[in-house]
Amino acid sequence: MFGFRAHAAALALAALAFGALPAESKPFRFAVSGLLRLPTGLRDNPNHLFDVGTGNGRYEAGVSGAADVSSSHWGARFSGGYLVRFAALRVRRLATPSEAYPDASRLTNLRVNAGDILSVGVQPYFRLARNLAILSQFDYQRVSADRAAYDRPSDAIAGLDPNILSLGSRSALAMGVGVTYVGRSPHECEPGRKCGWPIEASWNYTTVVRGTGDRVSKFRTTRLEIRWYQRIWR
Repeated sequence: MFGFRAHAAALALAALAFGALPAESKPFRFAVSGLLRLPTGLRDNPNHLFDVGTGNGRYEAGVSGAADVSSSHWGARFSGGYLVRFAALRVRRLATPSEAYPDASRLTNLRVNAGDILSVGVQPYFRLARNLAILSQFDYQRVSADRAAYDRPSDAIAGLDPNILSLGSRSALAMGVGVTYVGRSPHECEPGRKCGWPIEASWNYTTVVRGTGDRVSKFRTTRLEIRWYQRIWR
């Protein structure tokens, strides 16, 4: 199963470069970002049924881009990215997904290469006021097939293919709606008038509406983000 968390992480730098949907956009803006994820955190313990890991233990690298196209009231943000997930050592019990807790004799060392992720999205919006806009969201994600192999010949278990842990290629389409507010920075204020709060705030609701290929998780996500801007020096 997979979701859109990787897509959000891969595009995080581009989102920070733009901020929320702008209160007063230029007709076209474009940004490119890169991502390197280190193998930090701890992986789950295969001998503990309820243990939850805090990291995936592998290197990941990606590139992404985002572009804004806007007019006085209408506009859209287009985004896309590609994430490469490198092979990593895993200690796992070989079993199909239907076997909740296989016996310890299936515990072995594997070299697992999770599928790379291609993500594209579009976010049309309509500006109700200078600082306030409503938006819709469409995200498509495709994950290529996973691959697994025994780490060493001595790790092989007779009669068991390590790829029983792997998922085939799969894709999903998610749709959502939201609202965003963008405050005014001091340099945008008219002399002698209040600027309002220097914040960016957004809320959106997204759900997976369609999946193809191997197993795809169907879930709903609600996200609230607030950013506060303060000049440290002048």
